[in-house]
Amino acid sequence: VNYVVVVRGDLNGDGKMSALDYVKIRNYLDGANSLSGAYLKSADTSGDGRVTALDYVKVRNHLDGKSAIVQ
Repeated sequence: VNYVVVVRGDLNGDGKMSALDYVKIRNYLDGANSLSGAYLKSADTSGDGRVTALDYVKVRNHLDGKSAIVQ
């Protein structure tokens, strides 16, 4: 049995949120790259089933220490 653990905001799968994740979600929203599977789920930080500018702002605010992303 294989399990996939999704950490909201960890778009590169390294187990933590960093500027790399911020760049990945920005590039996804700009159409510069694609996300699928667990990476797409991790980009949906708001949990509404979509990846939007709100998710981008939540990642930025988390990295700036202004708010936390609830897992």
